Amino acid sequence: MTHTPSSASDLELRNKAEARLLESRGAVEERLSAEEAQLLLHELQVHQIELEMQNEELRRAQHDIDALRARYFDLYNLAPVGYVTLSEQGMIVEANLTSANLLGVTRSALVKRPFSHFVFAEDQDRYYLYRKQLIETGGAPQECELRLLRADGSFFWLHLQAISARETETTTECRIVMRDIMEQRQLEERLREAQKVEAIGTLAGGIAHNFNNILVPILGYAELAESKLAPDDPLTSDLRHIVKGALRAKDMIAQILAFSRKTPEKRQSFQPQLVVTEALKLLQASLPATITLKTEIAADCGTIMADPTQLHQIVMNLCVNAHHAMVESGGVLKVGLEKVIVGKEESKVLGSERLPGEYIVLEVSDSGCGMDSETLARIFEPYFTTKCQGEGSGPGLSVVHGMVKKYQGHIGVQSEPGKGTRFQVYLPACAEEVFLKAGESSVPVTAGTERILVVDDEEVITTMFQTILARSGYQVIIFNNSLEALAFISQDPTAFDLLLTDMRMPHLSGLELIEKALAVRPDLPVILCTGFNKQVDKEEAAALGVHVCLEKPVSVRELILVIRKALDEKGKVSG
Repeated sequence: MTHTPSSASDLELRNKAEARLLESRGAVEERLSAEEAQLLLHELQVHQIELEMQNEELRRAQHDIDALRARYFDLYNLAPVGYVTLSEQGMIVEANLTSANLLGVTRSALVKRPFSHFVFAEDQDRYYLYRKQLIETGGAPQECELRLLRADGSFFWLHLQAISARETETTTECRIVMRDIMEQRQLEERLREAQKVEAIGTLAGGIAHNFNNILVPILGYAELAESKLAPDDPLTSDLRHIVKGALRAKDMIAQILAFSRKTPEKRQSFQPQLVVTEALKLLQASLPATITLKTEIAADCGTIMADPTQLHQIVMNLCVNAHHAMVESGGVLKVGLEKVIVGKEESKVLGSERLPGEYIVLEVSDSGCGMDSETLARIFEPYFTTKCQGEGSGPGLSVVHGMVKKYQGHIGVQSEPGKGTRFQVYLPACAEEVFLKAGESSVPVTAGTERILVVDDEEVITTMFQTILARSGYQVIIFNNSLEALAFISQDPTAFDLLLTDMRMPHLSGLELIEKALAVRPDLPVILCTGFNKQVDKEEAAALGVHVCLEKPVSVRELILVIRKALDEKGKVSG
């Protein structure tokens, strides 16, 4: 039995149910799709924010990188040293601004040019050896010192040091640090010059001591021989010339020591024309025949208070500069000396309000090449020179300037290119004094009968002293060995009345002998007679008990006067 309506109803119900189910599923799916889209949208917004933050970080990082790059290039370009990058072939790949400034060119003029183009000709072999070492070691740190040429043709010393290497597609490039060491080299050169002067001074000291020992008997025996002759004897004049020559030799030794800066400054009142004349005699022998020396030295210029050896230096320095100005073409060297009175108006012209008064004016002029205004403005700078490399340089005119200013004087100079140069040195005059010529004295020589102990390692000197003093009535005991002399003193300290000893001797020096002698005989008069010795300090010697320090060679009259004075002073103290 069939129920058709009922089946139709069930089908309808099922269809409705399916429709409602589909409708519900669609609503659910629609609801799920909206949520997913919302979630996706949210995620996209988060990602966008993250990207913006990352972009901001990237922008900040790029800004920092740009700032660091700018700072690096500032440091690179303005570094106190030059930087160049060289290829294996020696071409300049890049260079900083300092390196360009060192060479006096633009940076573009350096790049793509061979570094050897700037190397001094005499240093090319050294540079190529340096490059070879760089290539062989793969750019390992290597150092080298050489000279480079600037664009203006001058050169300077440079220290090169490889600091890094980098590989490119075709070659190995090496970065080099360039450091200017010209000033360092100049300081080293000055130190070497100072060491040379020190060595010369040491040598001069030794020569002076030995030469003075030679002069002592020459001067002493010449004076002894003269004293034995009648005043009208023809040999008297000859002996006086020998004495004069020995005294001139003594002065020359003092001048040599002054040049080597081994003697302290000794200011005294003296007649400058004597020193200037002596300096010119020494200069004359060194002048070439192409230079004529003309002098206008006043016979009486008065006196100045200065160190005679420093005046000698001033004259020689100015004349040597004049000689160099005329060495190629020859000419006339004029030296003048006179006393002048500088008024207030003239002092203003000279540039000092302290100058009015009496002055001794030394004038040195030449007809040489002259100087331009730029050179003239620098001539008193220490170590400034117009000489070529290798011809010497030194303190030069700065020393002269310093000496003149030290004596409250003034130095002026006029010069033009091709018209020569004239120096004028103003030194203050001082009050006149009585001067004694060599061999003269206002004090009469008095003989004696006292006992004198003479100690010197030179037998010819002790024999001469014995002869001189014996002729004056003294009893003389001589020793050529300081240890033997000390033994004699220790054995009988009262066997003599005065000790005359040399300074520089084997075994015991003069000061050591004096110290030991005074230890056993405190009241003993002591005279120290010495050639040049830098260890002799007159104040120290006086504190030790030395009455007088005599410098060899000493004249007969001076020796006897000093001995007599020391003995008389001892007698007064004893009395």
